[in-house]
Amino acid sequence: MNLASLRYLVALHEHQHFGRAAQACHITQPALSNALRALEQELGTPIVKRGRSYAGLTPEGERVLDSARRMLHERERLQQEL
Repeated sequence: MNLASLRYLVALHEHQHFGRAAQACHITQPALSNALRALEQELGTPIVKRGRSYAGLTPEGERVLDSARRMLHERERLQQEL
């Protein structure tokens, strides 16, 4: 699990759209989708509801989102302290 994938998940939740989330992260939409699929494979569970477009997060995805926010906040805090 890398911090970039967690940042992508947070961006997807914030923007509610794969393309806009990718743009906010300065990557392509396929790269964002692939990173999130890899994260799902690593965790062994779906975290993003997919239909014709973004349909929200699964309950597991909500838990991952909460952890992602904490981890990214801690990283930022540590970076500022150093």
